[in-house]
Amino acid sequence: MATIKDVAKLAGVALSTASYALSGDSKVSAKTKAKVLEAARELNYRKNGFAMDLKRSRTNTIALILTDLSGPYYSELIRSVQDVALANGYDLIACSSMGGRDSTAVRFLREKE
Repeated sequence: MATIKDVAKLAGVALSTASYALSGDSKVSAKTKAKVLEAARELNYRKNGFAMDLKRSRTNTIALILTDLSGPYYSELIRSVQDVALANGYDLIACSSMGGRDSTAVRFLREKE
């Protein structure tokens, strides 16, 4: 998978210039932007959402942690929360806390403290 560094190198521009060009910033000339976009197309470059979230220090992600994800009640609840989240520009991660203190959900929350 190509990175923005690969795109910058192929286009012959600085990393920051490639970033500006890919985000549509007006600081970059049309000629340079075209060169960067061509390099991105050639490399099949896709933006890394996780990397962008780290830079912004916001993920726009909601974690829905339930004890049980099975059954019609929980599936309807998850679907409803997802609809509202997506309508407001958020992503939803739904997971189960089954497994007690060793569950992935519990470990994730402890790392965020």
